[in-house]
Amino acid sequence: MPYDKFLIAPLTQGVQQNVKPWLLLDESFQQMKNMYTWRGSVKKRVGGRVMNGSKGAPQNQLFTRLRINIGTTDGNGDLAGNIPGVVTADKVGMAFSCGDEVFTVTTAGTPGVMLTTGAATTHTFDTTSGAYVIAGADATTDVYFYPSDPVMALSTYEILGANNTSVESLLAFDTQFAYKFVFSNGWTRQSNGVSTWTGTNSDFFRTTNYRGTAANNFFMFITNNVQADAMRYWDGTTFNAFGSLNTTQTQGTDFIITCKFMMSFKRRLIFFNVLEDVSGTATRFSNRIRFSQTGSATESVTPSTAWTTDTVGKGGFLEAPTKEDIISAELIKDRLIVFFERSTWELVFTGNDILPFRFQRIDSELGVESLNSVIPFDKVVLGFGDSGIHESNGINVDRIDNMIPDTIYDVSNSNSGPSRVYGIRDYWTELVYWSFPSTNEQDGNNNTFPNRVLV
Repeated sequence: MPYDKFLIAPLTQGVQQNVKPWLLLDESFQQMKNMYTWRGSVKKRVGGRVMNGSKGAPQNQLFTRLRINIGTTDGNGDLAGNIPGVVTADKVGMAFSCGDEVFTVTTAGTPGVMLTTGAATTHTFDTTSGAYVIAGADATTDVYFYPSDPVMALSTYEILGANNTSVESLLAFDTQFAYKFVFSNGWTRQSNGVSTWTGTNSDFFRTTNYRGTAANNFFMFITNNVQADAMRYWDGTTFNAFGSLNTTQTQGTDFIITCKFMMSFKRRLIFFNVLEDVSGTATRFSNRIRFSQTGSATESVTPSTAWTTDTVGKGGFLEAPTKEDIISAELIKDRLIVFFERSTWELVFTGNDILPFRFQRIDSELGVESLNSVIPFDKVVLGFGDSGIHESNGINVDRIDNMIPDTIYDVSNSNSGPSRVYGIRDYWTELVYWSFPSTNEQDGNNNTFPNRVLV
């Protein structure tokens, strides 16, 4: 039988798994790995690139990694001391660099075994005590330590610069430290103020930019939902503790400890899914929001009254008429959509200072399970639920994954799997990415962290 050629173009579909393979249309695929359809063609999965390509190897990759300046070698090229933070005895992959030399910890021990790309005569690291010794390296050269802890957030801090122009800086958080990126110097730890954290590799950070004590300055408010770390804000140079955010003036022992995430809305800062100290006991109110007064949320009164409920015009709280946990929230234009485990609500602004907000139900069946999976668009918000990838337009909630209906069940429920789903919108390629821990892709080397990307 003779063969003939015919054009299959443009490709308008990606993966389709809701029918048998032999029923697929010519422009769709039963399975795609490391590839995707884009503007009518098939493209290869994009790779990584260094954040400052002007640097030569091996320095270029060092500018991409989170690092801490731990000192400068002396005239002989020597430096000794102890690394900052908590020492993890069984963690390999930590590294040091001195100029073009890179020392990588490959075996835990005393001292840990280190590889090098340079000619330093001594380079040891005790993975039990945290003591390091570098000798015979380049003289008077900065030495950096690379903790290799999981990255828990990348956040943009917005400030008002000279001539009323917006200035942005990129901050990163791992499980212990915070870092700031400068193109010419790479990542550097920011250690001013309350600058260390104690969360695990599933305690992701959430941040929001909101006005400071004055209307013309801005703070980045930070939470990782860990009681010991409470909440903090970054003023551009220092990490500040919130202190005791009293919930009432008459009973000063009750205060807010932390929350799952925070957002600004209608000139107030709002905490969602809050942990509070009630008569000396830490109590979780998972369906509650706490809102500040209009304006400053960090007024310099001690204790602060910006969050107290017994003065009209100050702070307050509101509990949703459901016992489900608040998971995430996002804005659609001027409306705030709040996602619970199995339902979706709108936080409606009333304009009444006594009770400025109320909850209004949008959907009673579909919600979101993954805090960081929510991605905003102009007219809809997307997020990972327990039964599908959902979109909400503020009126309805629908599944958008009908072509791949079983993919949502591939998200691992072990090791806090739903908490590890992370989404981002790429304006350059007009794509949305979600990284998630796949049950089907897990093996002995990775059964905790995300190992698959959905595009």
